[in-house]
Amino acid sequence: MIDRTDGYRRYTSVVAAVIGLLILLYSILIANQPLVGVGLLVSLYVLSLAYRFVRAHERIADALEARAERSGSTSER
Repeated sequence: MIDRTDGYRRYTSVVAAVIGLLILLYSILIANQPLVGVGLLVSLYVLSLAYRFVRAHERIADALEARAERSGSTSER
């Protein structure tokens, strides 16, 4: 089975980098307020870290649940 999450993760990272670059360029060239762009980029980065944190915890919970189901099914036999 092919794991497609790496491709999606790479695509998402590229899209986020392009959007971040556009935000930064807009804040510097058009709005002349670079700190607004930096603030938006930092907030986007913090949101992405929070998302990764939640996904990691979900994966851990799924693994523990699968492990509990395996050990529960072998003890009943």
